[in-house]
Amino acid sequence: MSLSARLPHAKFLPFLAMLFIGWLLTTNLITPKVVPLGHGVICSAGDFFFPFSYALSLLVTEVYGYGMSRYMVWSAIAVNLVAILMIVLALNLPADKAWPLIDRAAYNLILWRAPRTLIASLVSFGVGEFLGSYILAKLKLKTKGQKLGVRVIAASILGQAFDSYLFTLIAFLGHLTSLELIKVGMVAFTVKMFCQVVLTPLVCYLARYLKRAEGLNAWSQVENFNPFILG
Repeated sequence: MSLSARLPHAKFLPFLAMLFIGWLLTTNLITPKVVPLGHGVICSAGDFFFPFSYALSLLVTEVYGYGMSRYMVWSAIAVNLVAILMIVLALNLPADKAWPLIDRAAYNLILWRAPRTLIASLVSFGVGEFLGSYILAKLKLKTKGQKLGVRVIAASILGQAFDSYLFTLIAFLGHLTSLELIKVGMVAFTVKMFCQVVLTPLVCYLARYLKRAEGLNAWSQVENFNPFILG
């Protein structure tokens, strides 16, 4: 039976997709928090959680194929765009006079940062994610499906590098100097890669489990790797 015929019966895929979308949205909302790492080095709270989104996407690419991962990423981007619209609309609604000014100020301060953070995240994550999934799928063909751990790390290095520096540039341009942008991007990349390495054994285990449970093991010889289509 072909992969396209069996995908409708992939019982774990809807859960993975919903977890991916919810995780990415939540991570984007907590990203503005600055976390000290010591010796004057800082990073974003989101840097500790974004790698799990990458791990989920690479897992879906490995088991269900690049096309399904691409569809999932675009779904997550659409949900995050809806979140941006809702936040902007909510901020422009009139506030009741009984609402304490301190609460109103805190609400506005936090949420006004969210749209720029979400846009920066969506652009950087989209670019990094599509690159990572592409590398994973292509390396699967080169290695004949072997060395999954090596493929995950290789795909993560490229994806996380683009993600870290694009996000830093879009989110903090105008607020940080060029040198500070480079440093923040490097710290973000280092933190994300550390988390990604820790998650890699879990990705490998889940990939083996899902391949057995779903009876699927996607190969991408006939995949269209254009990131701008949903087919």
